[in-house]
Amino acid sequence: MGNRTVYCTKCGNQITCEADREFVFCTRCGHKNILSPLQPAVQPAPSAQSLSVSAAAPAVPLSVQRPVYQPVPVEPKADLSAAIACYNRGDFDTAEKCVSLLFETEPENSGVWFCACKVLAAKKPESIEQAAVNYVNYASECLRLSGNNSETRGQLTIEFNHLLKNLIDSMLSQKLYFTPYDNNSMSESFPSVHYQPLQRADEYNQFFENCVYGFRNNVNPNYRDDYFRSLWNDAFFCIGHVLSKQLANDMNSSGMFYWYKSELSARSPGNNAYRALCDLIYGYRNTFFIMFDRVPFRDARTTIVNRIIYLDKWLLKLKYMDSRGVYVLHVPDPRQRLAFEQEMRNYKIMLSRS
Repeated sequence: MGNRTVYCTKCGNQITCEADREFVFCTRCGHKNILSPLQPAVQPAPSAQSLSVSAAAPAVPLSVQRPVYQPVPVEPKADLSAAIACYNRGDFDTAEKCVSLLFETEPENSGVWFCACKVLAAKKPESIEQAAVNYVNYASECLRLSGNNSETRGQLTIEFNHLLKNLIDSMLSQKLYFTPYDNNSMSESFPSVHYQPLQRADEYNQFFENCVYGFRNNVNPNYRDDYFRSLWNDAFFCIGHVLSKQLANDMNSSGMFYWYKSELSARSPGNNAYRALCDLIYGYRNTFFIMFDRVPFRDARTTIVNRIIYLDKWLLKLKYMDSRGVYVLHVPDPRQRLAFEQEMRNYKIMLSRS
């Protein structure tokens, strides 16, 4: 009989099916469309504006025009098919409300818990910690109700990887690695305080590792953390470049380089600008140290090691005027200078072995 094209009566999605079909399910929202025999393709009525086409441009035949999709609000209800339809349309909030109702009416249905896992993995999380904890709980319950099925375990693992990607993207979008450094007294000559140990991002590293450990214990004992490590490496690769740019902006926009090279007479241990410059270097240095410990792979470590060596060289050449009016090195002890030089060599060795 051939095929024909119809449009979903609920969302307007174009569907191609056999001509003798009595009904067809929408591939977008899952709605069941009842078809009359040899029903022609339903086309939207042309508006007056669409008919007023200039003579220079030929009119588009109505047979190839598609209706404009208008999202239809769905009332949340305890219906798994409604939750799945909302999920397929990208309406994750409504799908989540449907699932919350299903927890009360069908708590022994493994499909409800699996749908909850898919919604958690796809939705932008409001709370990173809560989303991860909920997913592990939902996944373990889904696996228990499905009889510890290996196929279900594989699907839950795929969704867990999607969840990790969304959670780390949310962490990066919040810029949690930009927080003030510990108790620095900054002078007017140094306007920016956007350097620091990573604090919240460093805490999230431990949290994500615990989350992976919980998923391995409760859902998939064979789960490896390779995917998480690659995501974390990519995240810190981005953070390393952002901090490098911020370092250059801080040093240049604040005039620290210009001040240090020109104002020799004003450079003393008690000078606010000199202390601010030292705080800046030590602050970024500590941050890159933490990043090196958190990044597993070579590509992101290369940027970090280059920044540590750059800052160590600055510390070795810093000078100030002492109480006698004599310029001395910021790191005068030969043993400390050797320690800095050995530190740079050690980081190069560790980088080569990454």
